[in-house]
Amino acid sequence: MSSAMDRGHVEYECKCNRNGCMFCDGGLFSCTRCGSSEGALPSQCPGEKMTPEQEADVYAGRLDFRAGAWVNAPSGSASSHYDGRPGLPEATS
Repeated sequence: MSSAMDRGHVEYECKCNRNGCMFCDGGLFSCTRCGSSEGALPSQCPGEKMTPEQEADVYAGRLDFRAGAWVNAPSGSASSHYDGRPGLPEATS
């Protein structure tokens, strides 16, 4: 049996189809499970709603969620924090 964390981020799917919609027309990714979006997304979904403080820290590059735990490190989801250093999620395959 898999946990919510194993299932990853779940994309919000808007069905309004309006011009200018940040989801339908703009391609904004938002997770329905953790409630975060784009640059504030941790590398892995924590499986529950993030606090505003957690979102701000992920966005600022101070916090990430990996392997089932919060870590004081930049998120691999925010390309602005990726600089090619080994150990960041994008550096692994």
